Amino acid sequence: MAKYKIVYERNSCIGVASCAAVNGEFWVMDQSGDEKADIAKGKNPTITKEGNQELIIEEKDLAKNIEAAENCPVNIIHIYNLETGERLI
Repeated sequence: MAKYKIVYERNSCIGVASCAAVNGEFWVMDQSGDEKADIAKGKNPTITKEGNQELIIEEKDLAKNIEAAENCPVNIIHIYNLETGERLI
């Protein structure tokens, strides 16, 4: 089964909440008190030194996270196929 990686550039989030509206299972608002989105803590995202959040997901979770990424007005949610390295969005 293919695996994918979400890379979320949190520092550039403007707090529109479209990701959370589309996919509340993976995306939540204001966990840090700054009105930006976060990958849900229960999903255990990795935080990079740049402040990005990264999460490995399975194919069953791909479509709803692509939809969240497509709805982000500042295009800061990226998804990569880990097998091929291809950036899907």
